[in-house]
Amino acid sequence: MSSEWGPTSSWSEAVQWVAIPEGGRDAAAKYLFTLPNSDNKLVPLSLTLRSFIIHGQQHPAVYEKLLHYVTNVKPKYVEDESSFCSLLSLLLQWITSPSTGGETAASGYRAVMEWLKRVAHDERGGGILGAIGLGKKNAYTNKLRVVLQLTELYLMQQRQSGEKSPELRVRRRENEPVINSRVGAFKEMSGAKANASFSAAFSQATPFFTRVETHHIEHTHLLLQRVAASIFGNPKYLET
Repeated sequence: MSSEWGPTSSWSEAVQWVAIPEGGRDAAAKYLFTLPNSDNKLVPLSLTLRSFIIHGQQHPAVYEKLLHYVTNVKPKYVEDESSFCSLLSLLLQWITSPSTGGETAASGYRAVMEWLKRVAHDERGGGILGAIGLGKKNAYTNKLRVVLQLTELYLMQQRQSGEKSPELRVRRRENEPVINSRVGAFKEMSGAKANASFSAAFSQATPFFTRVETHHIEHTHLLLQRVAASIFGNPKYLET
């Protein structure tokens, strides 16, 4: 932001001024939640969608639409991956909130984990052409995949029930025992040569995995925000 905003200004402050006229909310929702494709040629507006949700009515149905959007949008339509992270952060905050709870939270957790397993390790469209933007984008960039892989590991560490168990039990309190530690996998990932350029991001993530007496599932969105801010150059809208 320019200096005229003042030294204490932040993107979250600016977002508070974003408003969609009440008479246009239905039309806006239809556009914002519609998945882009080659026929409708819609342009994703991740930050506008985030503001629309934050400053609208907080109905579960809205977050269920967000869950469907995030887990189904194709990578080639996600041009700004850092703003997409802000949407994922909002979704994770809802899924892991105690106020969500029950089967809604459980089904949301499973849907996100299934999506993460699918996209976090998908390297199609990589290579030199993909890196310089000339290849067809069939997968997310290395930057976003690291964010997603760390989020996946962290969510796995918070689970207390078996992967195939019909009941989902997760760590929700400080000092709650960890029975599904992913610290070893985290250290292996942070030491990989391919991730050398993301050392600062791994430093941000380390306390979330190692200080288990402090961190639990409700901190998932904070992990994502700090890692994404480090990898994508500290975008201010991840503050919101």
